[in-house]
Amino acid sequence: MANSARGLRADEALVLVLLAAIWGASFLFIKVALDDVGPLTVVATRLVLGVVGIGAWVLKTRGRRGVRRMIAGVRLGDALLLAATASAIPFVLISEAETTISSSLAGILNAAVPLLTALIALKVDPIGRLRGWRSVGLLVGFAGVALVAGSDVGGSSAGIVAMLGAVTLYAVGSHVAKLRFGSVDPLGVALIQTATAAAMVVPFALVLDRPTHAPGLDTFAALAALGLGGTAFAFCLFYWLLARVGPQHTVAVTYLAPIFAIAYGAAILDERLTATALVGAVVIIGGELITALPGRRRAEKTPVEALEEAVA
Repeated sequence: MANSARGLRADEALVLVLLAAIWGASFLFIKVALDDVGPLTVVATRLVLGVVGIGAWVLKTRGRRGVRRMIAGVRLGDALLLAATASAIPFVLISEAETTISSSLAGILNAAVPLLTALIALKVDPIGRLRGWRSVGLLVGFAGVALVAGSDVGGSSAGIVAMLGAVTLYAVGSHVAKLRFGSVDPLGVALIQTATAAAMVVPFALVLDRPTHAPGLDTFAALAALGLGGTAFAFCLFYWLLARVGPQHTVAVTYLAPIFAIAYGAAILDERLTATALVGAVVIIGGELITALPGRRRAEKTPVEALEEAVA
């Protein structure tokens, strides 16, 4: 059983950094793929490949009976609600946003998910809500979001709004997962969420988002990396780490992924952020760290909560 009180060992720290590097690169892969295909195609391909990868891993490690036990009793309405809020719609909004804003800016704004999750908890989760001085972290974090959104970062305000809509839905999805899927194996939740989201998005992609030309090899590579790497392989790393060190250490990937997103954007796509946007990124992460510090009677995050806060 995971012991979150101890520090990370070298191999665990390496996996944490690798996971952050993979999820931080998701915004880069989306940006590259959008050169040849539309947002719906990006999302549909990512989800289908994610289902293939996660499904193969679950079948190998749990067997068919294990898969049936995972999904037994899950209501279709709950699966649709989780898929819509935690994958399908936010994935589309992020891809749409990256048609007009940089991948690094998308990565920074995505870091606000834990802040919005905590804000919504004030109304819907009496046990998990922030209390006392830790609630100051919300004010600090949202000040950082305002700095980033209001800085001269290029692109369109519509892209920023779409990105903020995506992170808001991620936060809603976190609470849906906690309230409706608390008794389901977390890896089963990932499979249900991804498969249901694929079923929702693929028909729209086939009808509305047909490519106008043959995609290049870089697009195929980006889509494969996004689906098999950023979705399937990343989930496997996440659950390996979660089992070893617990949710409190694992969710730290949320703070590291934006750093990688900024680095990839600058080094590979020659993206540049203003000093104000970079300061805003630091303030967002600082606010999250304040809200994450121990408080009295603090409830331990469930594995599903940690996943929904961390995933890109």
